[in-house]
Amino acid sequence: MTEELRARGFSAEQRRLGRLMRENDIRVVRTQRFKVTTNGAHSHAIEPNLLGQDFSATVLRSR
Repeated sequence: MTEELRARGFSAEQRRLGRLMRENDIRVVRTQRFKVTTNGAHSHAIEPNLLGQDFSATVLRSR
C-alpha cells in the first residue's frame, strides 16, 4: 500500500499506514499464496538414497 500511494504522489510512511490500517480494520488481500519453484511432474529418474538418512559422523582424534 505504501508503494501504491507513493506512486500516486502521496507521502506515506509504512508504520503510519500500518497503524491506520489496523485502526480501521483494513486487511491486505493476497492474490497469490505462494510461488511454485519445484516441478514435481518431471520425467527424470529419482536417484536412490545412498545414505539412508544416516547423517552421523565418526570422530577422528589427532595425537
